[in-house]
Amino acid sequence: MGPRLMAAIDMRGNVLSAADPPIATNPNPDLAWKAPVRVATTGSNITLSGLQTIDGVALADGNRMLVKDQTDATANGIYNAHSGPWTRAIDAQSNSQFANGLQVMVVQGTVNNGLGFQLTTADPITLGTSNLTFVNSVIGFGTRTANTFFAGPASGPAAAAAFRAIASGDIPAAALPAFGSGDVSFASGGGTGTIATQAVTAAKIAINTITATQIANNTITATQLASGAVLAMELGNTAIPFTALMLNGTIVQSQAGNAQTFALKNLAGNDPSASDPVYVLFRDVTATTGDYTVRTVTAALSITIPSGQAIGFLNATPGRVWISALDNAGTVELFVINCVSMAAGAGAGTNVTGIYPLRGWGIITTSAASGASAAQTAYSTTGRSNVPYVPLGYATWESGGTLATAGTWNVLATRMQLYQPGSTPLPGMEVQRQRNQTGALGTGTTTMPGGDSIPSNTQGDQYMTQAITPASSANVLDIEVKMFGSNSGAVPIQMGLYQDTTTNALQALFSHNSNLANGSLTLAINHWLLAGTTSSTTFKMRAGGTAAGTTSFNGTASIRNMGGVANSYLGIKELAA
Repeated sequence: MGPRLMAAIDMRGNVLSAADPPIATNPNPDLAWKAPVRVATTGSNITLSGLQTIDGVALADGNRMLVKDQTDATANGIYNAHSGPWTRAIDAQSNSQFANGLQVMVVQGTVNNGLGFQLTTADPITLGTSNLTFVNSVIGFGTRTANTFFAGPASGPAAAAAFRAIASGDIPAAALPAFGSGDVSFASGGGTGTIATQAVTAAKIAINTITATQIANNTITATQLASGAVLAMELGNTAIPFTALMLNGTIVQSQAGNAQTFALKNLAGNDPSASDPVYVLFRDVTATTGDYTVRTVTAALSITIPSGQAIGFLNATPGRVWISALDNAGTVELFVINCVSMAAGAGAGTNVTGIYPLRGWGIITTSAASGASAAQTAYSTTGRSNVPYVPLGYATWESGGTLATAGTWNVLATRMQLYQPGSTPLPGMEVQRQRNQTGALGTGTTTMPGGDSIPSNTQGDQYMTQAITPASSANVLDIEVKMFGSNSGAVPIQMGLYQDTTTNALQALFSHNSNLANGSLTLAINHWLLAGTTSSTTFKMRAGGTAAGTTSFNGTASIRNMGGVANSYLGIKELAA
């Protein structure tokens, strides 16, 4: 058997001869597939000259280009782009190179990348006379927009076919019949499902299936849950950590008739209701039982401090009221408490005499709010004995917004804060600490006379200072000052604590050196003071002999002792009110 001969056939079935130009000069001269083009037009008429940007691609000189959208369709075809007038490509510039069914691929572009286009013009074709119509015929491997598909007619030529997003009408109803019933159902043809009213019930949600980490704050709201869908205990039983003391609740303040009211509201700003309740978590009422329970508030709830009841506040002085909830045998009630006992200082400032340990123990006894006169006492509308409680938040009257007359509630609190376990400090907890510790030598000769008079800031010499900027003017400053020193005269040394430029000492004391010249001694003061400001305030320590002599701070006889490590300091701790 002799050797087999192979021939190339054009789209009309004609055998191509060896005399046909090579690909380099006439690529695929009469074959059904033309050499690929770089880009194709995207639906608008263009000027066939100049190096333009087509379908997001900046053309270079000589680039092959499919023009398929000219208003004059006789001008459509395959071109080479130039800085001047464009020329038809060498394989697409004569009648013999065009026939119905001709195909060409596009390799770049935002819209046409990877697509193939087919010439649908009927034969015979006369270039420059016949309207050349190209339609999308091939889906290539170019990048496609998500959720798009080729939408063409069911049969016949793919006229006007294009890529677009899938629409509901693309899927016949018969292809996707209605399904589901009862709790959830879908209409034929797909679309949004329907959830029946109260379809999700407590019995259908297993306990502990919803965990704290799965519920972002307010992600699931009461209005999104049918009434009774999730029982209160299902929120509590290990699903919500015990640090979450209140769910879907906040505190709103108001005043009327010089009385102060705090009301519990849901996060929609309304009174709690059966359809939009507030949940509160309490410890067990029995002291020997360590579990907890969840109570549901479904009605309006508030607590009022009557006019004339100062709850331990002082005139024109910052103060804080904590609002808490108690569990009265299953019924949630509110109470208020001022945890800081205050008294006007004999020298200057406002002394603090005590801080109630709110949340120190989860069971409390309250008194009736009609007699809410004292600090460190809890007041509810009706007094309750030994009931579980949780703090909900506080209201603070800061400096600049205080009550001119304590008990006349005619100025709203300047700060409202919900209690956030782990981030909101409870009364007595440390907020910040500042400290000046020094062993440096200091000397002075200014006396600080004794007797029954308050030492002033012109007596003695200043040896230490420390500034602090309180977080709240209602907080407590725990100030401690200690000095080591001596005096060259056989006289007592007196030390005083001062604030800013206030003349009178906050606190003072003296110690005798046993009538020994340069006899060393240690003096210490600890003082609790209402912060009274949210601006920077500076505390100062001054000391001096009660009579003539040289005081040596951290030394004796004007010589430093202990090499600079003497333990003299002025420290300030801010405690939450």
